[in-house]
Amino acid sequence: MARWRLPRWPRRFAYPIAGLALSLAMVAGLLVLEASTAHHAPTISWISGELRTRPLAYAYLLVATLAMMTILGWIVGRKEDLLGRLSTTDPLTGLANRRRLRGAFADELNRAARYDTPLSLLLVDLDRLKDINDRHGHADGDRALQLVAEALRRTCRATDLAARYGGDEFVVLAVNTPATEARVLALRIRAAVRRLSRRAGRWTKTSEPINHTVSIGTADLHAAALPTFDALHAAADRALYAAKEAGRDGVMVAPPRARGGRRFKVGASVAAVTRPGDR
Repeated sequence: MARWRLPRWPRRFAYPIAGLALSLAMVAGLLVLEASTAHHAPTISWISGELRTRPLAYAYLLVATLAMMTILGWIVGRKEDLLGRLSTTDPLTGLANRRRLRGAFADELNRAARYDTPLSLLLVDLDRLKDINDRHGHADGDRALQLVAEALRRTCRATDLAARYGGDEFVVLAVNTPATEARVLALRIRAAVRRLSRRAGRWTKTSEPINHTVSIGTADLHAAALPTFDALHAAADRALYAAKEAGRDGVMVAPPRARGGRRFKVGASVAAVTRPGDR
């Protein structure tokens, strides 16, 4: 049985609303205290009479507490929202970080198991980042990582989650996506990185433009040894390694697991994903 949960409002809105409720509670508490002191039951007619007798005092209490609680609630809530974003966002690229990715994977794995829907993982690795850092400096290396992040933002769907997993490795969690569709998404990502790299090269001030490329390995749950993040990541990592071994700037799909194991057919797979007509 599904549990009902309160909506997750941003705290900068939720806290002022809670402040409004507390302000009203302050006025109600004072009315109850006045009623008990005067030995009257706090009926509606008595409350109306009390408010007409002392309107300024109750109005001041309501307005003062409301202003204080809403302003403080907005300030504190805004800071908590910012801390929440920082705890789940990679500071360099603005993508999700590893913590958010793993949390999202747990939710999507439960949904995939419940509704029998496919789930894929894409490992996107920036080619030759160490060479870029050594030859052009770490600033250009950071810009290369930001370029890949921008390519992911432009190509991933609203249901996908793109994250920087660490170093030069990015991960895309593709929801309701089998391996065949994940390959199409990977090809779009690769093409977007090429396009953005060419565009950035036109504006570079150096005499040696950098042609950025990515290698991508993809896997769905059928390729994983177990229905866990680590197993699915390992399957996609094997595909990524095969793409690197085949010469980089390519896409490789992990095959479904079978008894006795299966090995990558590197030549045929890479030829299929690197021909110019691919989209």
